[in-house]
Amino acid sequence: MNWEWPYPNLISLHFWLVFIGFLVYFVWLSIGGWLQGLAMLNPDEPFMKSVAITLPYLEARSIGGALMTIGHFIFAFHFFAMGWKFGPKRLGATLIGSSLTNKIWSQFEGKNV
Repeated sequence: MNWEWPYPNLISLHFWLVFIGFLVYFVWLSIGGWLQGLAMLNPDEPFMKSVAITLPYLEARSIGGALMTIGHFIFAFHFFAMGWKFGPKRLGATLIGSSLTNKIWSQFEGKNV
């Protein structure tokens, strides 16, 4: 293909939604799992109490999962928009300016890299 992603802002939006979603997922499940493990160390506590402790953390995980899902839908839209050549036509690098890209590639011309 000799064309670039049509909407550079969607690349950043996809990245940040997935990154924040993963961070929410990781942090809240780690805290919930740690608290559940502490609850399970006490043999006098019923098992269902250790399960109930995790419910707020599982709800937060759902928010993180929703953010990641939205980010992936944005990527899918952007991927198909590029494949179907929908949107503005771009021939230079999407996120890095074309002048910077040309400067970098000119340094590699003639070298076996």
